[in-house]
Amino acid sequence: MRNFDVVVIGGGPGGVTAALSARNTYPDKSVAVIRREQTPLIPCGIPYTLHTLERVEDDILPDSPLDANGVEIIIGEVVEVDPAQKKIKLKGGEELGFDKLVLATGSKPFVPPIPGIDREGVYFISKDINYLKRLKESVEEDEVIGVIGGGFIGVEVTDELIKKG
Repeated sequence: MRNFDVVVIGGGPGGVTAALSARNTYPDKSVAVIRREQTPLIPCGIPYTLHTLERVEDDILPDSPLDANGVEIIIGEVVEVDPAQKKIKLKGGEELGFDKLVLATGSKPFVPPIPGIDREGVYFISKDINYLKRLKESVEEDEVIGVIGGGFIGVEVTDELIKKG
C-alpha cells in the first residue's frame, strides 16, 4: 500500500488548488490527487466549448502545475474511505494510506424528474470530454434548443447558444 502525507480526492480546480497549497505550505510532504478523469476540464469554461472555444479540448485543465510541483496524479475512482484507519480504497482494489485527506469532489447537475428526461437529444452539462464533444456535435445540428436552468452555467450556455445563432 502506497502512503501519502496529503491525499486530495478530486482533480478539478478546487482539488488542484488544495494540492498545490499543501505542496507550497509543506514542501517536504508527499501529496497526491485522485481523479476519475484522464483529461480533466475547467468546469466554469464548459459553456464556452459550445461556441467561443473552437474545440472542447481548448478547455482542458492542465496537469503541468501538479507535475512541476511533484504532486502525484492517480487516475481512479474512490469507492471507500476509512478515516479511522486512514485508508482509501479505489475501484480496482488498490488501497492508499494518508495522513491528511481533502475532499474536493466538485458537483453534479441536478436532474429534474421530468418525463422524457432520458430521451436522445436531452443533455446535461457534464465534466466528461467525450460527452461534451457529442453535445457540441448535437448543438451544431439542432435548430431549436431549450435550456433548463437559470444558474450561472445555464445562463452562460444560453448566451453561447445565442452568440452561435
